[in-house]
Formats: sequence, structure tokens, C-alpha cells
Amino acid sequence: MNDPKSYQKVNNMPRKDVNEILQQSPIKWKEKNARIMDIGCGDGSVTMEIWQKFMPKNFLELVGCDINENNIIFAQEHYGSENVKFIWLDIQGGVPDELKGRVAFTNVYDMLAEGGNCLIIFLGRNTVYEIYDRLSRQLKWNEDLTHVRTKFLSPYFDSKDPESELRNTMERIGFKDINVRAPLKTFIFDGGVNEFRDLMKCLNPFDSLKAKWEEFMDDYEKLNPDAGTIEYRLIIAYGSK
Repeated sequence: MNDPKSYQKVNNMPRKDVNEILQQSPIKWKEKNARIMDIGCGDGSVTMEIWQKFMPKNFLELVGCDINENNIIFAQEHYGSENVKFIWLDIQGGVPDELKGRVAFTNVYDMLAEGGNCLIIFLGRNTVYEIYDRLSRQLKWNEDLTHVRTKFLSPYFDSKDPESELRNTMERIGFKDINVRAPLKTFIFDGGVNEFRDLMKCLNPFDSLKAKWEEFMDDYEKLNPDAGTIEYRLIIAYGSK
């Protein structure tokens, strides 16, 4: 994420999803002295404004982690406290691209205390990924989006049955009490296409696109005129150790 401050103004989609999921979540919070980690915390706003509503009030420690140093600096400055801290973490570790998804889940499992549990939320196939994938095959954008599948698309982008695939992965790792679902959802941006463009600018991982961002978004909208609406598969997984 390039601009955590701007992201706070346009991150309504993850806020809505996380809030809805936690209301229905089977996650079991420890009654006292809970140690909680939010991996992929971004700017920290969802961690503090959504997650904290559902956490036990007497938690011992909350740690937000993200691979982007700008996010960590911003989150620590705005939300850090005696029992809340934000640290840099690459949950996928420097491993080959084809192993990253598996390693990420293994690392989550390894970090859990015995009896601990996790709630994993991430995007599967969705409108945005589909358009980026199509643009990556155009000569005009091919070089800029060379690594679109490893830097941007979901590891389950091509999966026909992400629920079964993820459940099997978690079973092999050793998770118990596994519950995986992948509902199809729709999100309509209140600010329409302009809000969508602002969000994607914040999330853009491709440095070479920064200087030609508006042109890139114009081409995106040619392929998807209804860019102010996103249809997406949200993958939600629960497991314990």
C-alpha cells in the first residue's frame, strides 16, 4: 500500500466484510490474557476499529503485522499503545512463488499456541483480478503486469473449488476444527468509479504503473465499465491447533 492515510478513506469494503464475518464467526476468544495477532493489518484501522469491538476487553497483547513498512509506521504512530503494537512481517517468507500459499498457512499454524485458533479472510476470484489478468495479456500492459499472478492475484484465482482445496491444505498442515466457506459477494462503492480508482491506487503494487496510472485505469474501465461495483468470492477459513 502506497498511502495508508488515503486508504483509510476508501477501505469500506474490507471494513464491511470483517465486521459481518466477526458477527458470525466461530472464533473462540480466550477469556483472560489473550494474545491476538492480525496478519495483514494494513494501516491498522480495521484492526483497531473493527476487530477490537469483538475482542475480549482484557486482552494481554494485540500485534498487527504487515509486509509493507509504510503501513507499520503509520499504524504504530496512530494506534500503538502499551499492549498494542505493529511489526513488519512477511508471512510467506522468501520462498518460491508456487509454495507461498502453503507456507503462509503453515507459518500461521506454527505461530498459534496449543489450543489457539485463527480466522483467515482473503479474496478469491473477483472482478478486479479478472480485469488485471486480461490487461496483463495485452501488449500495452504486459511488461508492467509481468508478475501480476504472484504480486496481486489470489493464489485461488483459478481454483474451481477453493473451499475443498483450502480445507485439504489445512488438514495436511495439522489444523483441527476446520471450517471453510467461500460466499459470493457484491460491493457497490458509495463514491462510484472515482472511489474505486482511489482504492486501487492505494493498493497498486506495480511501481512502473505509477506514472501512467490514469491511463491504466481508463483501460481498466474500457474492459469493465461498471467498475464501481465488484463481484468477488470471499474465502473465510477457521481452524485451531
